[in-house]
Amino acid sequence: MAAAITQNDIKFMDYLAKHGKDYNTIEEFNLRAALFAKKDAIIAKINANPKHTFRVGHNLFSDWTDAELERINGHVPEADEELPTLNLGSTYAYNYPSSIDWRARGAVTRVKDQGMCGSCWIFSGTAGVEGVYFNKYDRLLEFSEQ
Repeated sequence: MAAAITQNDIKFMDYLAKHGKDYNTIEEFNLRAALFAKKDAIIAKINANPKHTFRVGHNLFSDWTDAELERINGHVPEADEELPTLNLGSTYAYNYPSSIDWRARGAVTRVKDQGMCGSCWIFSGTAGVEGVYFNKYDRLLEFSEQ
């Protein structure tokens, strides 16, 4: 007897097609589908929060294990891990807006994939230079990480 195809199955198949993924065994397929489903539930929970001013979604890593992500990204904080904050006190008492959507201002380039090269530092550095250039010249250019 065949099992019915669920909405999660359809989402996962769309994900596979979008990112050109395939797996060598049915066991790996099932593992990746379970990882994707777990991350899909996390994404749905985040996007359902009306306090958030942002939305998240899937990317080519949505079927990876935490160990695989750590291998390319270093430490991945736990969801409930408290991150350090920097308190500058009143030393920097400027009247800045509470938030700025740089995407709406046209100051953000496309998302780039550094792959497995381990050069995240240059991707973030290049993005910073692109932002400085935009603020100075009011023109967005995409610089090369090379």
